[in-house]
Amino acid sequence: MEPEGTFASPMISVFSNNLSEGSESFFLGNFKLPEQPKFDGIPKEFQAFTSSILLYFWSQSDVFTNDRDKNIFLGTHLLGPAMICFTSMVKDNDPCLSSYERFLAQFRRNFFDPKIAINARVMLRKYHLGGRSVAEYSTQVIFLGNESGYDQLALVDQFLWGLNDSVMNYLMVTEIPDRLEDCIDAAMLSDLRLSNIDMFLRDRPTYKSHNPFRNGFTQKQYDNNSNPVTKTEPLKQLTVIH
Repeated sequence: MEPEGTFASPMISVFSNNLSEGSESFFLGNFKLPEQPKFDGIPKEFQAFTSSILLYFWSQSDVFTNDRDKNIFLGTHLLGPAMICFTSMVKDNDPCLSSYERFLAQFRRNFFDPKIAINARVMLRKYHLGGRSVAEYSTQVIFLGNESGYDQLALVDQFLWGLNDSVMNYLMVTEIPDRLEDCIDAAMLSDLRLSNIDMFLRDRPTYKSHNPFRNGFTQKQYDNNSNPVTKTEPLKQLTVIH
């Protein structure tokens, strides 16, 4: 049977800085967050580093309330060429330091390898559901999507393009969401329905019908232009005996 509600999204696309009203995190004050990794300017490690910093800012939203604090915290976790680049910005009083988003964009231009995004897009175009489960397929799409730089609409298009016909037939009868997380929920629900159908058909007992007309005449018994109701036997040639 299908569970009520929708599936929990396997990806958090945006970390909110606000806690729900009246809610209090169980972890606040109960544990110490691990030390954040440092970044030394290696392009292939840029995405993991910024993702870790973003998670830390989200978990400590009551501490990092302004952009300057965020820039300082990120700067203290740099090494090598990355640290040299950051201190150069500080010495020059670079305008991008006034905003965390602008600073991160500048930082990205300096240390993010565009080949990573290009390779991720190529892999997305070649990736299909095939014999995988929708959950496994979705996980890989999310991973490649994070590196591709695609926006939500482009990711939705790539996700739908890689699905098989069975899942798409279910999705086509409903309104297609414009967010990847919602599309994944809908695809997983369709996959569950298909699995239920397969299970019911597999476990359904077989029985012999007592209806004499159930397995009656079939069209293949006759010629294409014949009618089973009006079919007549061909006339036999008469033999004249002299």
